[in-house]
Parts: sequence; C-alpha cells; structure tokens
Amino acid sequence: LDSVGAGALPDAEKYGDLGANTLGHILEREQPALPNLEKMGLGLIPNVGGRLPVDGEGAYGRAAEVSAGKRDMELIENYFYENQDKVRRRKAFFQGLRSVAYVGLLAIVIIFFILAMFDRFGITLIGNKSIMVVASGSMSEKNEANTYLFNHNLNNQFDTYSIIVLERLDDPEKSLKQYDVIAYVDDKGQNIIHRIKRIEKIDGVTRYVVRGDANDRDDEFKPLPENVLGRYTGRNLPVIGAFILFLQSYSGMTTIAALIYCLIMLDRNSNKIQEAQEARTDFLFEHLNLKDQDALNNLSVDYVEKIYLNKISYSINENGLISREVAQEVLEEYEDEVNKIKAEREKGEGPLQEDPQKDTPTPQTVDEKSQSDSLDKED
Repeated sequence: LDSVGAGALPDAEKYGDLGANTLGHILEREQPALPNLEKMGLGLIPNVGGRLPVDGEGAYGRAAEVSAGKRDMELIENYFYENQDKVRRRKAFFQGLRSVAYVGLLAIVIIFFILAMFDRFGITLIGNKSIMVVASGSMSEKNEANTYLFNHNLNNQFDTYSIIVLERLDDPEKSLKQYDVIAYVDDKGQNIIHRIKRIEKIDGVTRYVVRGDANDRDDEFKPLPENVLGRYTGRNLPVIGAFILFLQSYSGMTTIAALIYCLIMLDRNSNKIQEAQEARTDFLFEHLNLKDQDALNNLSVDYVEKIYLNKISYSINENGLISREVAQEVLEEYEDEVNKIKAEREKGEGPLQEDPQKDTPTPQTVDEKSQSDSLDKED
C-alpha cells in the first residue's frame, strides 16, 4: 500500500507531517470492510486502528528514505556550479520566468472563472457592459432565406462558443431599432441571442419579431422590452466561450478549485524543498569546511543503509553487507534482566544464590548465535 499514509515516520516533523495517519483515521472513522487486506495482514501495520485482527498470511513492513543525506554530494556540486556568475544570472532569469508563468496561469484561470460567474448570473462587468456566451450556431452564418441580411449588408455574425459583449439599455423601447442583435429571455426562461427582424405594436404594446441569421423562420416567442437583456455591441471573442460554459458547470467549478489548489500547493511545496536544500547545504559547508571548488577533488561519499529485521540491525552499502548487530531494544532488555538478577543476588533470594561463581550470561552476537544453532542441528 504505497503512499496511503500508514502513520508518520520519525522525520515527519521536518516535512510538516507530524501525526499524519491517513489509513488509521479512515479505518477508525469509516470502518470499511476489507476482508482480503485483513487476511493479508493489514492489522499488523502499527497505528492503523485497534479493531483489525493482528494476524494474517502476508508480510509487512514500513519503508522510509534510505538516507536524508543521500544527495549531499549533489547539493555540494550544485552549490559551486550555481554560484558561477553566468549560471547564477541564467538561474535568476528562469526563476523569474517561472514565477511570471505561474502567476500568469493562475491569473488566467481566475479571470476565466470570474467571467464564467458573470455570464452565469448576468452581472454587469464595467458600466453598462456585460458578456454572454453563445451556445448555438443560430447566428453563425447568413441563411439565403433572410434576404434583408444581404440587402442591408448585415455582417456582424458570430460563431458558436463566442463570447459577445452586450450593452445594457435603460429604455429598450426607445433605444432598439430594426436589425439590432439582442439578447433576451424567452417564455421558458432561456437566454436567446437573435436579430430584430421587425418591431410590432400589438394593442399598444411593443413586441420584437426576432430570428437567428442562420434560421429560416422567426422565433415563436416575441419578446417585450422588459425581456431584453442587452444589445450586441459588435465585439466578441471566438471559441473561448467553450471554456466559460465548462467552468459554469459543477464539474468545471470543481476542476477550477482543484487546479487553483494544486498550483498553490505546488508553489508551497517547491518553496519548502528549496528551503530544506538550502538549510542542508549551509549545514554541510559549516561542518565540512568547504571553501572552494578544489575541495571537491578530495571529497567522497559512502552511503550506508540500515535495515531492521527481527530485532537485528543490518548495515549495507553499495558493495554488500557491512555488519549485523543486535538492536538496541534487545540490549536494553538484556540489561534489565541482568540488573534484576543482581538485585536478587544481593537480597539472597535469586535462583543463582547456590552457584555464586557462575558468570552472568552475556548476549550472543548474531554470528555466535548462528554457529550455536548450526552445532545444535548437527548434534
């Protein structure tokens, strides 16, 4: 189970993960049924919750970074390399470029999100101007049936998914004229963007007969002045409306929130890594007395890995096994046992009172124990 957060490692505090235990908290709160994982030994992992059975057929263990100083040599070499004037200037340039790109991307995402909200709720942008996304192709081309488009040279069509700019009108009845393109709300509550074909007066009430330039028939609903949202100003941005429509959806809102979060966390974690590397580099230069690049000629690094298994500590480097040692907890248990025996002797109550000359037992090394076990088997 890689990266599920099965308890914090000893160095968790350095990385802001102290107390992290995703798996344990999920098991404690949700109590999911995991029969197969339990059979494999999920309950054997420390700190994952007390309700699971502590047996199973599988093996378990916890992995940590081999060595916090594994990259020390690389950090030292990078320090000398990056402190060259030419490299330093180039690094500063790319860092600035990265910052600009990050801020630019974040700004674009936020702007699109704001535009989506403006269009969704019909909010005025600046003054009496607002935007709207074109969701159909009814104004994308001229239909040959609409001869007035050709006769009056009306060429302000726009494609599907364009963003158009609308002008809000205080008094649509006085401001609107024939062949204006308007956005209105029909009797079903839908926003429609079509052209006024003619203006009619029915029982003293003004109504607009509208039609899409690509359509061959008038709209069934004839909007009133109060149904008009705005008049098309002739300005539009093609294609971008597709992103606006997506961002207006719940999936789009979730996506944009997740993207902003990821960008913020990426920048935050990059800064944390940079700070950790700088702190490690300062530590190395302080303790190794590295003054100039010539010191690298006499510098070498030997990596040693320690593996703990069955209370035995194995030290391993790139060439193989270095040593095997009894774990500290075993030595402490032995020391407690010896102290207990000594105390019983002093009281005259211990089992070794009858044989005071007998030496206190000493712990066997791994190699001695292995030889003893081998002899026992031969006997």
